[in-house]
Amino acid sequence: MESRSRGQVFKARELEEEIEMKLPLAKDGALLIKVFLIFTVASYVLTRLHWFFYLVLAVFFIATLFLVVFFRDPERDVKIDRNLVLSPADGTVLNIKKAGESQTVEIFMNPLNVHVQRSPVSGVVKSVQYKAGAFLPAYVPKASELNEKNRILIEGTEGAGIEVVQIAGIMVRRIVSYVKQGDSVAQGQRIGMIKFGSQVDITLPGNMNIKVKEKDKVKAGITVIASV
Repeated sequence: MESRSRGQVFKARELEEEIEMKLPLAKDGALLIKVFLIFTVASYVLTRLHWFFYLVLAVFFIATLFLVVFFRDPERDVKIDRNLVLSPADGTVLNIKKAGESQTVEIFMNPLNVHVQRSPVSGVVKSVQYKAGAFLPAYVPKASELNEKNRILIEGTEGAGIEVVQIAGIMVRRIVSYVKQGDSVAQGQRIGMIKFGSQVDITLPGNMNIKVKEKDKVKAGITVIASV
């Protein structure tokens, strides 16, 4: 049984390397996926002792597949254009709000969307502000106001200030920012991640032309949100 265990651990390492090569993963999920792979292999080894471990194996196997899908971080062919504002997130346009001299596009992400956020424009990060809060579902009207959030303000090359707000949801307990104040970012560059389903808002100057509507599907670094 010991030789079998060693063989399965070796295969788990090979599987892990193959997954990383064929499916780019966000760095924030690598450790978690490794842990679940180890538990999956251990459950398989223990199936020799009792049929119950087949159920345990199924649970860990499905969980591992989910984590691989959730933490995927595919490369994107970003077409840089200073006259366009690209979507900061994958998901569905939940709402479009106008208030005074600004307008906000709210993007809902379900657990199967890619959860890495990208810069909508090229420019400089003027500020990064984290605020603790609640974990309400995205469909609750005041969720974007009350939930935990991280605000990233980017001054574009044209001088316009564009804010990307990472908002926690009912399943989320961690918002990750890849940038800090003073960083230069390129359009489409990765700027952060929200774990396990949530919402991303992008606030633009009111004179920009919004190119999406409610219920549209958008992709980070690909879909045009607005034009100058």
